[in-house]
Amino acid sequence: MNEINYFNVTFCFIVLFSCSAAANDSQEFTFIVEPAYTQEKGEWQINLGFTSPTYKNNISTTLETSVSLEYGFTDVLQAEFSSSRSNELEEGIDADMGMEYELGLSLMLTEQDNFMPQFTLVAGVIAEDSQYGYEAGLLYSYQILENNFIHGNFIYENIDNESEVAINLAYAFTLDESWTLLAEIERNKETSDDDSIEYVNTFSAGVVFETESDIEIGLAYLVYNADTLQDYSWQLKAAYEF
Repeated sequence: MNEINYFNVTFCFIVLFSCSAAANDSQEFTFIVEPAYTQEKGEWQINLGFTSPTYKNNISTTLETSVSLEYGFTDVLQAEFSSSRSNELEEGIDADMGMEYELGLSLMLTEQDNFMPQFTLVAGVIAEDSQYGYEAGLLYSYQILENNFIHGNFIYENIDNESEVAINLAYAFTLDESWTLLAEIERNKETSDDDSIEYVNTFSAGVVFETESDIEIGLAYLVYNADTLQDYSWQLKAAYEF
């Protein structure tokens, strides 16, 4: 799937349900895509993630973990700190664990209004082992009728002269107040310092349950394109606002 397909799919969704009412309750829980909704003033959110990956060629891996903390300075400005511990392949034979830290800001530009989705700008600094870089992107979210949500991201990341461009899309359907179904897709273009290029497609299907204490817990199954060493993974994630 190439990049133009993401625009086509998004446009079709918006046109098909263009008669929808204004957004009511936001749907913020996702696995790959970052929603455009920011925390309200004085509101916190903590996210925990655990990923069990499987690689081809019997490469040994370890459980990946992540944690992030979000805080709303105002209703439109949010700060976020995140850290993740993930597998890094060395010459396609072994996998070592690498740490990544990110500190970023999110600024909401527009709220949903008829045809107009909610748009948010994001920017942040990244530290990955002994390397440093930055990230910038545009997020959008769109509620269709009462139970359907679309989220999309355009992200650019650069670490130690190695860049990555990601375009992704998510569709969420809320069954009721407790259960949500999620389908997500992402296409990454990674360019290394020797100008070699690698494309990674990720497909995710998941389910989310919200408890009576407002804790959201989700489980997703992720599949990657056939020409990468990544095969599939399971991801467990939890989020809580306070």
